Amino acid sequence: MTETQSTLHKPLQGIRVVILRQEEQALSLMRNFQNLGADVISMPLLSFVGVKNALSILNEQFLKNFTAVCFTSTNTVQFFMKALKERKDLTNKNIYAVGPTTANELKSYGIFKVHIGNEYSAKGLLNSMPLNLHDETFLLPGSTLARDTLAQGLKLRGARIVVLSIYKPIELQPEEYPVLAGDWVVFTSPSMVENYFRLPQACDTAISALCIGSLTTLSLQSKNIVSPINVHTALEASKEGIVRYIVEHTNTKGSSNDVSRPSLSAL
Repeated sequence: MTETQSTLHKPLQGIRVVILRQEEQALSLMRNFQNLGADVISMPLLSFVGVKNALSILNEQFLKNFTAVCFTSTNTVQFFMKALKERKDLTNKNIYAVGPTTANELKSYGIFKVHIGNEYSAKGLLNSMPLNLHDETFLLPGSTLARDTLAQGLKLRGARIVVLSIYKPIELQPEEYPVLAGDWVVFTSPSMVENYFRLPQACDTAISALCIGSLTTLSLQSKNIVSPINVHTALEASKEGIVRYIVEHTNTKGSSNDVSRPSLSAL
């Protein structure tokens, strides 16, 4: 590292960011924040385990019944692809991803032809599909807690669907509560909101909540705990989008002496 690099101002110096996902699932996100100077605190509240019976049927015989498969999260991709007997079983199927992060996860498994929605949500994915899907049969793998927005929308367009719950969340109890007033806390799902506010100390700590997606924001606002001015929504559900939001918000609040908009080259 050169002297210039070592003394370069980092835009998130002095900022604390609390990550509620398991460390092994959030390492890349945590490193991105650390590279920009943030103090990253890990307090995992959820773990994910596969549903063995559902994963065991992911073979050619089962998949030949479908013309399309929709992936709505990186967790879904990971559980699905690790259980899949042969990648060729997805040949000639339309593969959909809810956003670029999920699409990139598919690419890491060699699935490159992926349709992505105009908005990074189940609704956005649905809106990017044809109105007439009578000739399509969709497989919708996902969590046991997955919402039915996509399934209901596909049915209204005439598609045949099968919902397959391939993994489930397990609630974790943190050994300590390291969150301080003024911390940024990243909420990636409504279930994460529920688990966080079950903690006795959570209701007494004034945080800046960064919610991934509008549904997560609505879940948090329904708690009537965090002041609305401290609730933020990042519609881009990717690690780059999460980091970019906090960097840009921090820069906007900075003094007029701040140098121009901070670079995200560390992402």
